Amino acid sequence: MSDVNPGPGYLVGGMPFEAATAIWERLWTSRYPLAADAFDDGVWRQTRAAAMTRQHVELHPKHVWGLIGVDVDHPDAVLRMVSTVDNHPPPNVIIENPVNGHAHAAWAITTPINLTNYGSRRSVRYGLSIEEALRRAVGGDPHYPARLIKNPFHPRWMTHFIHDNTSTLDRLGGILTPAGHMPGRGWHNQRRRTPVGHSRNETLFHGVRHFAYREMRHHWGDADGYRAAIAREVAIRNADFDTPLGVTELGHISTSITGLDHPLLPNVERRTRRLRQSIPSHPSRTRTKRIRTQRRTRRKQPTRRTCRKQPTRRTRAREGTARRVSVSPGGDG
Repeated sequence: MSDVNPGPGYLVGGMPFEAATAIWERLWTSRYPLAADAFDDGVWRQTRAAAMTRQHVELHPKHVWGLIGVDVDHPDAVLRMVSTVDNHPPPNVIIENPVNGHAHAAWAITTPINLTNYGSRRSVRYGLSIEEALRRAVGGDPHYPARLIKNPFHPRWMTHFIHDNTSTLDRLGGILTPAGHMPGRGWHNQRRRTPVGHSRNETLFHGVRHFAYREMRHHWGDADGYRAAIAREVAIRNADFDTPLGVTELGHISTSITGLDHPLLPNVERRTRRLRQSIPSHPSRTRTKRIRTQRRTRRKQPTRRTCRKQPTRRTRAREGTARRVSVSPGGDG
């Protein structure tokens, strides 16, 4: 079989090209998507028209999750995805590589999930659980980051448009739960410990980042020792990969975690300085410093002009009576 199929007009199932285009335009909401032909040449953002000429396009925008994608690296990938009876809901689109039978599948969500800080964390976690259940149902690749998907209209792929209906997360979960594909509680932590992510660099960074939070408390005032501990942990975790990263990349990851301007982990010197300022070394020094601060504050305060309060009539009468009583009579009589 040739590596190039008859063209974008060849859609399995007999769906017209215009109808398939309308479905994809409605489900695919990326306005300025990432796209690439060969990943070695780089991935960059392009217009929708330019992206549709590439082999791979962005699955969904960065902050809105409207399509759940799964990658199946098996020769019978399409058969696994369409065998949905009592197993999983049918995907909206299946994009197959006709050379080896591997395919990508996408399920459209009725209400896209907001991935920003204003979205619901519960919805995001539920969506991740649904994605994991769909992957387990069809035997998908656990290392697939669901960032890019095969372009359904590129002539290299064979596209199967199944339907154009969207599904809610509850409907997907209602089908996947009885089939036994939904992950149990705590699976997010298990997933974090496994080397899964967009790349080995990201997996290593996030794994060591959580270690660095706990390690910082043991290196107050010892920035060099802290950096050495992080570099050692990076090297240990890197050895667990089948293909470890190079020394240069490990150095960049360590610097990113212990750097001066990293937003997730402020540097040790600044936090140590703040800790020393908040903890007094000796009570006498603290008292002396407080007295000096009070004196400095008093000097800066402007001199206030005070006015004597005028006495009231009752006060003047009381003072006059007391003055007459205190005066002794003159002479001996």
